[in-house]
Amino acid sequence: MASRGRVAARYHRSVLLTIGIPPSLGRAKASARAELLASKLTQELGEEVRVSVAEDYAALGRMVRDRRADVAWVPAAVCARVLEHLHSVLTVKRLGQTTYRSALVAKRSARHSLRRLDGLRAAWVDPSSLGGGLLAREHLVSRGIDPDRVLASQAFVGSHPAALAAVLHGSADLTAITIVGDDDAAAANHALTMHAGPFGGELEVLATTRSVPNDAIVLAKTLSRADAERLAALWCDPHEHRGPSFLLSVLDAEGLVRGDPSAYARLLPMLR
Repeated sequence: MASRGRVAARYHRSVLLTIGIPPSLGRAKASARAELLASKLTQELGEEVRVSVAEDYAALGRMVRDRRADVAWVPAAVCARVLEHLHSVLTVKRLGQTTYRSALVAKRSARHSLRRLDGLRAAWVDPSSLGGGLLAREHLVSRGIDPDRVLASQAFVGSHPAALAAVLHGSADLTAITIVGDDDAAAANHALTMHAGPFGGELEVLATTRSVPNDAIVLAKTLSRADAERLAALWCDPHEHRGPSFLLSVLDAEGLVRGDPSAYARLLPMLR
């Protein structure tokens, strides 16, 4: 295992590294993680690292396209839209999985079902959030339910915690959250507890969707190809260096794997 000094020596750039991350954890939590991530990665890489929380998913995509981010933590939909600006995609691995699904969620006491959605209000995470809206909408359409016609309103609230809070507090009837794992019930319970804490038990899952690739760390073309490859090797093959990066803690992940860009490209028809 390499020492920290040797790892730093493997990665040199004359400019600071700029990383963009999404606001989907909630702005306060994301900002705290950004500050800690910048400090830890500055130590790990031996150069100054700046981490910025994007205003929303669209802004995160613009950071990559406008060459204002060297590295970004992006949801799958954003990844699909910026592929031409990337050297490589590092897919996040959680619970042994590199894919996830979405769960359509409502308040348990309301006794909603897919057969009775007329007039209900939805709180989605973001227009580009697959787990927080798009997959759930696609699933409804596949069941012959047009959310634009059936639902009374559809709002975008910016994060999974905010979406669940809207349902818990009664300003919305439905939302959608990302779930990971083979067991739908266990995966949903884990996600509800993570985002809603002790109030997660007040919510129930009405349906789960198909799987899509996980969120990813993307290495933009603002990096040289050599620098992008060094970062990919450092983060995907930690045992060849000095062990897992603090980055994995921020991602709530067990690892990063070199992803298949075509798997993300296949999401584009749904995004259009």
